[in-house]
Amino acid sequence: LIWCMSADEKRKKSSWFTDPDEATEYAESVCDQYNVYFGMGLASNAGDEHHRIPSNEVAAIAFLWADVDYFGSHHTKTNLPQTLEEALEFVREIPLQPTAIVHSSGGLHVYWKLVEPWEFDTVEERATGAKLVADWIDTIRALGRRRGWDFDAVKDLARVLRVPGTLNHKDTPPQPVRLLEYHDDRCYNPSDFEEYLLPLMATPGNQSSSPTPPGVAQVVIGDIMLDP
Repeated sequence: LIWCMSADEKRKKSSWFTDPDEATEYAESVCDQYNVYFGMGLASNAGDEHHRIPSNEVAAIAFLWADVDYFGSHHTKTNLPQTLEEALEFVREIPLQPTAIVHSSGGLHVYWKLVEPWEFDTVEERATGAKLVADWIDTIRALGRRRGWDFDAVKDLARVLRVPGTLNHKDTPPQPVRLLEYHDDRCYNPSDFEEYLLPLMATPGNQSSSPTPPGVAQVVIGDIMLDP
């Protein structure tokens, strides 16, 4: 799915592709007029131009993802990293190193590629996939909250994120959406994420008061301490 929205947000349309190269070529061809996004969830069948795939119809995912914004004109929140550099430092300290980092011009879209697309053959398997996506995003948010930051919960399977190589029309003039890093060798199985999952704290900046069980080691990355 390639989903386009005009700068004034009045015109929206969906286009469906089976060939990634064709999807990329189309995205680049319309980005002068539209904000261009691609679907995190893969569809089993093409839809029409007026609809996106709903979460309960997603057939597979190829990545896990997160949205790490930083303070600026795009956001009303102030409890965010203050600079791009600070946001990048945070992302690079996440225990599972991402496959790709994209600068959306207002934040970072971060991706962890799966070894192979996770196909959802049953409703139950889709629910399992949705839970891992939600738990991983909550883990990133929990790490951010330890620094007093509050990242968005972009955890629905129907999520769309900006296509690298296109333009962000929220800016005047429009700013490029740039691929900052891509590491093809960083691929993960769904089970690889499980040991790093953290509960989401209620309030940014609060630390968990629960002690670590005896004999269970904590993982320290920079100034971030991960509970097991």
